[in-house]
Amino acid sequence: MKLSFPNCATKEEKKVFSSLPCLGEISDKDFPYNDPNIEPKSELRFCTRIFLINDDKICVEYSRKYGYIQILGGHIEDGESLEQATRRETIEESGYEIDELKPIGYFIENGITKRHISFIYIAKPGKRVGTDYDEDEIECEFEPKWYSVNDAMRILAVADKEIIKSYNGRFATKRDLITIKYIKKIL
Repeated sequence: MKLSFPNCATKEEKKVFSSLPCLGEISDKDFPYNDPNIEPKSELRFCTRIFLINDDKICVEYSRKYGYIQILGGHIEDGESLEQATRRETIEESGYEIDELKPIGYFIENGITKRHISFIYIAKPGKRVGTDYDEDEIECEFEPKWYSVNDAMRILAVADKEIIKSYNGRFATKRDLITIKYIKKIL
């Protein structure tokens, strides 16, 4: 799958991300998963992922209910630019506004039911305004937590091998593990 953009991405966003690296691409062949009940989907979804960095720590969503973490971010809504979606998702999931937003690359997930292009950013936290979780995030008992990059990598690696069993969860954990390794190199 090649890089493409949602309709509301600005010309500048398209120009910037077209010049940045693909941080990784994963597909069904990257891990064993065989569920005959899975219905294929062809819809391409666009997402944003944000590494909110304060000193030597990153903010992630931690699920108290299931014991795993994930990098902040989510789907870009109709009418949103990449930056608008990133700022909205950061507030919703971390409770912080963003300072110093910087695009660093993109990531491709090309699975039988999960076709996503995620636009990856790093930023510094700004003003604390409080989280605004959706129903699914409330059900998972998410809360923002700060971890060192090494600790977050270790937690993601354990989740990848021992905790996450669902098809979509495996994709998200692999994506987050690959992108955080890239973040470690550039910090």
